Amino acid sequence: MGKYDEAIKFYDKALVVDPKFVKALANKGVAIADNGDLSGSLTYFDQAIALDANDFLNYYNKGTVLSDLGFETQNTGFSTQAIEAFDKAITIKPEYVDAYVYKAITFNDLKDYTGSLEWADKAVAKKNDHENAWYYKA
Repeated sequence: MGKYDEAIKFYDKALVVDPKFVKALANKGVAIADNGDLSGSLTYFDQAIALDANDFLNYYNKGTVLSDLGFETQNTGFSTQAIEAFDKAITIKPEYVDAYVYKAITFNDLKDYTGSLEWADKAVAKKNDHENAWYYKA
């Protein structure tokens, strides 16, 4: 856990130099989420998205956090927001198969197995050798 705290300190130093450093904001969000504070990470993804609405990875990362929050809290509002974030990521970069896979996972968590299978199928169709696409299809 200590390495996340150290990384966050370095991102903070980068953000003192440039408060609009999109990658530092986004990576700080990832480090905060990986350190166990899912809710706290969302602010940084939102800031990164506000500065660069065309970076698919910010939407994907926000989606994964929202999906995990939805699963942990059984709050479907988080899951719905996650699906919206994955949709934005897919719109920007349709070849990014991980967004399809995580969207399938989110539908599965919502017990929408038809939606889950649909997105797993789309992932497999995009990249036939993506092991997680096949795993979550199963």
